Amino acid sequence: MPTLTSYQGVVHNGAIQLRDVRLPEGTQVIVVVAEPQPLSVEEQVQRLQSMPLDEWRKPFDELAERAAGHPAEVDIDTISDAELDALVHEVRAELAEKRP
Repeated sequence: MPTLTSYQGVVHNGAIQLRDVRLPEGTQVIVVVAEPQPLSVEEQVQRLQSMPLDEWRKPFDELAERAAGHPAEVDIDTISDAELDALVHEVRAELAEKRP
């Protein structure tokens, strides 16, 4: 049975970098990720209230910009229930084909 040793590290550009440790090439590792604690609702409200308006709006503006570049193929106000149902089945079939 192998010996388990823990090392602290951090992810930079998608790669794990260990602090003050060099492991031999070919070393088998197990990665356990320490997830940060989620913010409470109160902490989230405080964070949002302290953000400058332009920073708060940035992700919404980026989404609006991306959406403007991809106009809808169908107007949701004029599509029938049967057409909407057919579109849903079409998307589900496409997703099913992509699954392994």
